[in-house]
Amino acid sequence: MLLKAAVQAMKTDAPDAAQVAESAKRVADRLNIDFTANAIESCKDVAHLLPAYRAGNLSSARSLLIEAHLRDCSVCRALLRSGSQTTVVNWSAPTPARAFAW
Repeated sequence: MLLKAAVQAMKTDAPDAAQVAESAKRVADRLNIDFTANAIESCKDVAHLLPAYRAGNLSSARSLLIEAHLRDCSVCRALLRSGSQTTVVNWSAPTPARAFAW
């Protein structure tokens, strides 16, 4: 019972943004990489960085993050191949068609 309560407490506990930023800085310091506050958190961030990635203007750490994301995300891979940033995927649920009434 005590273990279940501890596990549940761990699942519901979420760090705030300051804790996450502080942790990211510590990791960057240990890895001897330049810490920037501009994190890559979504496909939108990746799409914004793709032109710089294509041009080879990103740091090696950022390039590795982009490459890791591209391995997992077919939408961003297609964006990289197409060379444009205008493709946006609409992930909202489709609206149902009106039911026929007799």
